[in-house]
Amino acid sequence: MGRPASLELHYSASEQVLALAIDPSQTTPRGELTYQEAIMLSENPLAVWLFGTVLNYAIGIPDSMVRSLQPEDRIILNTDTGASLQFVVAEVDERPNYATSELFSQDRIGMTLFALPAISEDNVAIAVANYDISQENVAAVPTWEIGDSLPLGPVELRVTDAAFNHTLNGRLDVAITGEITGDIAANTVLLSLSSRADQTESVDLQLTDETTSWGSAFTVSEDVQGTTLFSEFRVFPSGDVETVRLGEAPRLAESLQITMTESVWHLDRGEATVRLSILNPGDGAVRLGPDYFQTSMEGGDLPYVVVPNLPVLIPGGETVVLDVSFIPAVLDQNVRMRIGSNLWEVSGFPNP
Repeated sequence: MGRPASLELHYSASEQVLALAIDPSQTTPRGELTYQEAIMLSENPLAVWLFGTVLNYAIGIPDSMVRSLQPEDRIILNTDTGASLQFVVAEVDERPNYATSELFSQDRIGMTLFALPAISEDNVAIAVANYDISQENVAAVPTWEIGDSLPLGPVELRVTDAAFNHTLNGRLDVAITGEITGDIAANTVLLSLSSRADQTESVDLQLTDETTSWGSAFTVSEDVQGTTLFSEFRVFPSGDVETVRLGEAPRLAESLQITMTESVWHLDRGEATVRLSILNPGDGAVRLGPDYFQTSMEGGDLPYVVVPNLPVLIPGGETVVLDVSFIPAVLDQNVRMRIGSNLWEVSGFPNP
């Protein structure tokens, strides 16, 4: 892939693109980065790359360039072999100098930009960016799929399955399993997941000589559902990297089968209760949150109560029964119930 050679900063707010040549640098025995301050403060500054940071690139640029970045701005790193790596800014912040070293950790794939020089030791501007693997894979040939055996330097690896489950707190669990052969114990294999909606840190598969199968679990945003998900494998010390397309992450709630089994009018309190039977025919658990239901009439939204309380997690292959209760504002109007992507109408409320 080569060494970093130049950096492009794409500022969405100003539609400006700044390009900087990259100068590699190392730290002194005291942990201080060596650089030419006069050049960094000039009209033609450089980007200073902390030599050896190759998973999470640590690069110093002028303070104003860091502070002008915003989340979703793009960064392109060009190497001396002609490769281009794309990153998306996730966070722009300030940190005291003593708290910045953890940002350079090599346990994630991405980039950390920091102000060089900083305003002060107590005020270092930083920008954390995630590696945009989706852009790389648009042009990647070949693209590996689940079930393919892919050569990864000294090992051969295969992804056999990807399983998806909602969590009760509104996230998505992704479990990846596979098989591996080759010179395993002498190498470290890192795995990360990425889509246009989210990206995980890299994890070590913890392989040994006896390992023939492996598994790893991640928790990502629910926004990953409906997007193409990729798994990236990196092996060290060789540095080989391969990517497997896991396909489109399923929208788990769309598979639910909903049946309205009963409706009851409580004359004493003017309240209607609709009983729903909801089957999850899939393998993964599905979460029903408050936003899964909505009741309304012509005048607007109608308050409702669900028993049992939401959120509810429906394991794969199981059925839950929910009671949705509401008080119609006008008895001769229909009540619209939106349940997921389904729309129901409830009518026939008796006049007192």
